[in-house]
Amino acid sequence: MPSSQRRWPTAKDPFEQQVDKTLLDTDIFSEVLRGKNPNVIARATDYLAEHSRITISVVTVAEIVKGFHKRGDSGRLERFIADLTMFETVSLTVEASVIAGRIFADLDRGGQPIGRAVHCGDLYS
Repeated sequence: MPSSQRRWPTAKDPFEQQVDKTLLDTDIFSEVLRGKNPNVIARATDYLAEHSRITISVVTVAEIVKGFHKRGDSGRLERFIADLTMFETVSLTVEASVIAGRIFADLDRGGQPIGRAVHCGDLYS
């Protein structure tokens, strides 16, 4: 099935097709950590039931750490670092970095830049 036709299962349709393993970007991962949006909570719960761990990249780790450190929120920063073992963290290869750079550039040129700001104020609150 093309990725454009896939959707997350919700708590309302528990017999929906299985969800492919997904790498969450920083914005979505931040919403999962905040735990305030019921749709995000339901989808994350369904995903965790199938895959047992959320997958993030080392870039997401760096962006979350940056947000906490910039705000001087050492308590949340230390809790996040201590909790990292709960997540599957994917490292980047040189090849993946080159591809990512090209994707960023193509999206920027097309008028669809990827957000790079992280708002960690409500994480772990």
